[in-house]
Amino acid sequence: KALILNGMTSVTDKDLSGVIISFLNSTGGVVGTSDYSVTAQGTPNMTVAVAGGRAWIPNGQGTMTYGTYLDSPVNVTVANNTSGQPRIDYIVLYVNLSASPTSIGDNIPQLADIQGTPASSPSAPTPTQITNVIGAGNPYLVIAQIGQTPTYIPNGVGSINSGMISSLRNYAYFITGQTVTVPQYEEFTDQSVAPANPA
Repeated sequence: KALILNGMTSVTDKDLSGVIISFLNSTGGVVGTSDYSVTAQGTPNMTVAVAGGRAWIPNGQGTMTYGTYLDSPVNVTVANNTSGQPRIDYIVLYVNLSASPTSIGDNIPQLADIQGTPASSPSAPTPTQITNVIGAGNPYLVIAQIGQTPTYIPNGVGSINSGMISSLRNYAYFITGQTVTVPQYEEFTDQSVAPANPA
């Protein structure tokens, strides 16, 4: 059947997504080098700043991918650590499929702080811990890790500094190996393999 054609009366988001997944890699990712980058605040506190940008988020079955756009930075609160042990968190960008979209769909892509398991050598959040927070079946990308050797999120933490944050973003790229865009749909970088991840 035709995926999209003027005059069709039953076109679903899966039909529209089918056009995209014909060209994009199955893991999705951000578009520009600074898209959805996560940084500490100028005066560090218990929030981190997520930069605006674009990203493609595939579902777990590889049958759909969701385009997202954040037009201005957003602050995400990192949960206090009162466990008595250091912790590692993820900052996750996800698609809330259970939400009723606004007229422009700006409530569907959401950001969340996901706590890992505190320990003397803490573990990063597992997929189960992620889906317990964001909802099972909601597609997501892990965009940053908060806490790493030796700067974990300590017990009684008062602020998140830049030394605790590492980017886990990947680039979205065409199945030919070309990056989708760097930056914002203006140029292509021809590569025979997947491009390096953004810093």
